[in-house]
Amino acid sequence: MPNYNLVVNSQFKPFTYQELLAPALMATQAHEQLEDTYSNLAAKSSIWDNMTNAQTDPIAHKIYKTMISSLEAI
Repeated sequence: MPNYNLVVNSQFKPFTYQELLAPALMATQAHEQLEDTYSNLAAKSSIWDNMTNAQTDPIAHKIYKTMISSLEAI
């Protein structure tokens, strides 16, 4: 007959508030960085909007507008 002598010395150590909050803060910072990057890209792309002119170069202007509308749809 087997002898099952098993001793478990587990102790409960709950997370601190800082340990619980750390992943949420990291995710928030990552989202804010992405938002800043997107706003910078939008500002830079508006320069191209001013460079393309519907009267002087309708093909380039149409390509640019199509690209911008597809990106805004995402």
